[in-house]
Amino acid sequence: MNRETAVLAFAIAAACPLSAMAQGTGLPPGLTAHVRPVAGGFIDWAEGFILAEGKGIAESRDEQGQLMAQRAATVDASRNALAIALGVPLDGKALVGGAGDARVKIQGVIRGHQVKESEWFPNETPPRARVVLRVPFWGAKGVATVFYEKQRSAAARRANRLSLIAEEVDVSEAVLIIDARGLKTAPCLFPVVTDEQGRVVYDVSRIARDGRDRGPVVRYVESRLTLQELSALFEGPALQPRLASHQPVDPPAATTASRPTSAPATQPGTPDASTKRQRKRIVVKAADAGAASGTQIVLTTEDAEALRQTPEGASLLRSGRVVVVVDSAAAGIEGRGPTAEDETQIARAIP
Repeated sequence: MNRETAVLAFAIAAACPLSAMAQGTGLPPGLTAHVRPVAGGFIDWAEGFILAEGKGIAESRDEQGQLMAQRAATVDASRNALAIALGVPLDGKALVGGAGDARVKIQGVIRGHQVKESEWFPNETPPRARVVLRVPFWGAKGVATVFYEKQRSAAARRANRLSLIAEEVDVSEAVLIIDARGLKTAPCLFPVVTDEQGRVVYDVSRIARDGRDRGPVVRYVESRLTLQELSALFEGPALQPRLASHQPVDPPAATTASRPTSAPATQPGTPDASTKRQRKRIVVKAADAGAASGTQIVLTTEDAEALRQTPEGASLLRSGRVVVVVDSAAAGIEGRGPTAEDETQIARAIP
């Protein structure tokens, strides 16, 4: 870990001591949540929630003073959560706060907050309370669900969309990882993945099931591993196809073509030993960040074709199992990514 990353990690821990926050729940090894500090709290772009902090000053150290301070801290945290939510990029064109009567709708969502932490400091002068609220983007009362149907409908009407192969396979243990580091990619709630010709590969309308009952459209994460190390980290071979932008660490001598081949067909209902080996991941390098906002994710035409024309790639897109690796906040500040030495050290440390 370099000095900039260490300083950021310390700042997060000191301001909001929630050790699990930056780790991301259920992420593949080698990936951590992209947690971005903002005024009044943090945004976890991997799990999809806001952590907003509030403070309240007490006039006395008795129980009544504590209750009043905690109430003030909750109001302050709610105000901060609303401000954070309204400033979140909705898509590549607008912020949440710029979408019609968003303020009124989001205020209603914020009222359904969850108190993550509540602390009382009676020995300080003046005594004070601290409250941290967790406000989800997704779920039954999530911020993003206020706009979900409209975004999904608009996405489905986009012209120039690539069709996905109809055949589906089980990808419940797999994930599509897009390495977008070095492109100044900016997270948003409803991102779009296109190819170099502007044809839509993935957006919220691709997801087969209701997004209000699932997680983020894209989970934004960080990693200190190289593209090759991310692929080599998982047990077993990568999902077919082998994409053009990713070459195996030790490619077999017989592998010469950059274009993929489909996985071997199996008889319906017949377990295949290779199935489990293929339930791992597809790792691909993004070619560009697209629009001026940086929220669009652009793949090479070859990789987009490989994804849409194979059952594994198409099934991952339909299931919404898409992870995008972006630069860390520290790397973004400094304008550079991790060094090869850092990557090697962390790769060796992962079991």
